[in-house]
Amino acid sequence: LWRQDPSNTGVLLLLSSIHFQCRRLDKSAHFSTLAIKQNPLLAEAYSNLGNVFRERGQLQEALENYRHAVRLKP
Repeated sequence: LWRQDPSNTGVLLLLSSIHFQCRRLDKSAHFSTLAIKQNPLLAEAYSNLGNVFRERGQLQEALENYRHAVRLKP
């Protein structure tokens, strides 16, 4: 689906979530970042990215992404 329509942020978020669940954190971050580039107002993408940073132990970056997500979607 993503190859057919690379601008589909829903598919990007789904891919990010799937990779996160499979512990493929780099790929999860990649798809979250692509989603943010497509739509910088997509709170879910920032939340997904925050999850990746949290799992990596990068707590400051995680917190920044979570805060950004909450600002976009209180």
